[in-house]
Amino acid sequence: MKSPRLIIVATVLCLFLASFVHAKDELSEKKKELESIYTQLEAQRKKLSSTKIKEQNVLQEISFIRTKIRKSTDKLNYAEFMTQKRTIELKQISSDLIESEYNLAAMLKNFRGRLKEIYQTQDVSWLELLLSSNNFIDIINEFYYFEKLIKRDIILIDDIKEEKDKIESSKHQLEVKKKDIENQAVVIRQAKLALEQNKVDKEKLKASLAQQRSQYEQEINELEKNSRQIESLIRRMAAKATGPKIASTGVFVWPVEGWISSPYGYRVHPIFKTTKFHSGIDIAAPMGKPIQAVDSGVVIFSGKWGGYGKATIVDHGRGYSTVYAHQSRLLVNEGQKVDKGQIIGLVGSTGFSTGPHLHFEVRINGSTDNPMKYLPQK
Repeated sequence: MKSPRLIIVATVLCLFLASFVHAKDELSEKKKELESIYTQLEAQRKKLSSTKIKEQNVLQEISFIRTKIRKSTDKLNYAEFMTQKRTIELKQISSDLIESEYNLAAMLKNFRGRLKEIYQTQDVSWLELLLSSNNFIDIINEFYYFEKLIKRDIILIDDIKEEKDKIESSKHQLEVKKKDIENQAVVIRQAKLALEQNKVDKEKLKASLAQQRSQYEQEINELEKNSRQIESLIRRMAAKATGPKIASTGVFVWPVEGWISSPYGYRVHPIFKTTKFHSGIDIAAPMGKPIQAVDSGVVIFSGKWGGYGKATIVDHGRGYSTVYAHQSRLLVNEGQKVDKGQIIGLVGSTGFSTGPHLHFEVRINGSTDNPMKYLPQK
């Protein structure tokens, strides 16, 4: 017969193992859930990045179209001004032409009158002409006078005809220029209308992209909120599962040799081009350079972490934890104890990254703090 004490111990052990298996399964499920959220986040961030690029391109196109519309307006205004100017010039030339035609008609009338007088004089006999004149000198003078008048009239008529021809030529040239300007104005006006319609279409596209961007940002914020909640839960569950922690020395070493490419605090995100809070520091370093634990502790997370890429979280006890992100390779596992200076991974550019570097965070009871307060001065 089995001892009651053995039965109690066996029962407690079974319950403990069942509880442990349940906790492990629950932790595994939460990690899968988090992985799914990371996948969604990555997809939404790519859509957001693509939408922002399209939005920037559309804004540039709108700016370019506005410049072209402004230039078209200037050209159209100049064409209209030149058309008005040519119209005024044509009116003046038309007036000059009418005056020239009037003068020519008057000169021709006078000329015809003089020719008629000469003709009538030729019908008079020499005897009558001699009897009507005081002397022979008067007769010669009269013929000489008529001859001079006729020559002068011919010269004047030729001059007026030449002036009239010039005026008609100028009028024709102005009419051609005016017609050409009017045709240009029609082309410019049509091009301007097309540009204005294109601008309207681009403005609609811009509004649509802005709406998409706002929707993506809202979805990303919601996913990030969910991921933070699950991350916190996973860290708590992992911490319970790892047992006692190694207390940190409280004195950190640098996780990797390099230079600070981005400090802690608000900055313009290098990929999304929006002002975001940078929760750590970026240390630029060559691809594959070893990363070391800044202090002793226990690994409570090691895996893919959304925009952080391949990341490791080390719990140093007393509420302190450190994050090492964008690694190319992870060299430690969850639940593993690490010593200060131990190699835990290699520098990479996984997740949302523009080049090889280590994103390093210090968290106090889950909240970020400036890592430079804890790292030794160089």
